Amino acid sequence: MIKADKKSGYKLADKVGESAWACHTIKYHKIIGFNADGWLAGSGDGFYYVPVKKNVKGKKANALRVGEGAGNYLSYYAYKSRKLVK
Repeated sequence: MIKADKKSGYKLADKVGESAWACHTIKYHKIIGFNADGWLAGSGDGFYYVPVKKNVKGKKANALRVGEGAGNYLSYYAYKSRKLVK
């Protein structure tokens, strides 16, 4: 049972904020990806995921562009294997 006091409300918000996500599709340079925000997050929170092609050693390789924040700021690229990164 959850009590209706301020302290309990913060505990509930923390629990829901860590386990419930809201997602929607986005477009990044005409490529469809998605944004995942914590359910209780405000504007500018969350992660953006977009499949892209990157040049690795002169060859095109599939990668996942991971961004975050209000402006989809680049955090890193994820590759299918460590071999592609080295």
